[in-house]
Amino acid sequence: PYWEDDRVMVESNDGDPVPADRPITIRMLCCHASGIASPTSVGWNPYTGEPPTAQSLRDFVAAALSTPLKHQPGTQFEYGMSTDFLGAVIEEVAGQRLGSFLKDHLFDPLGMPDTAFEIPEGKLGRFSQMYMGKGLAQYELAAAPLCLSDSGTNWLEGKVLSHGGGGGILSTASDYMRFTQWLA
Repeated sequence: PYWEDDRVMVESNDGDPVPADRPITIRMLCCHASGIASPTSVGWNPYTGEPPTAQSLRDFVAAALSTPLKHQPGTQFEYGMSTDFLGAVIEEVAGQRLGSFLKDHLFDPLGMPDTAFEIPEGKLGRFSQMYMGKGLAQYELAAAPLCLSDSGTNWLEGKVLSHGGGGGILSTASDYMRFTQWLA
């Protein structure tokens, strides 16, 4: 419902928004030609709760489209948040959160029990060590796993604000191997 022609605006050369020439399509999202800018270029980060805080993918899409598109839909490639919008489409069509849909229709059928957007308390001890960048090719062990800190993505079960179509899924090597075998 957010993609009606009168709601999608594009920033023009003089900085004023103009109506989009055409609505955004699923094909444009798949090809990263939707005109949607990357999160860093417009100051969004739905995963860390930075403003605007997205409590769901629907909220994220509404907030994202309140800012004009970077390009007219379908005219230019820009790698960015199109896959997050695809996740929102799946949620709308399926009527359930993206993580639940992927679990029911992809992860469980493929036998991937350790793949999800969130880590249950019982599996937290299996979470790998995390390092933080301190400069060019310099890293140090994070004081606390980023999943437990306020500064990083909170992957603890029940605390993830939004299941993004563009990232945030955690997995194990064996689960990922099953996924790649399925792709092959």
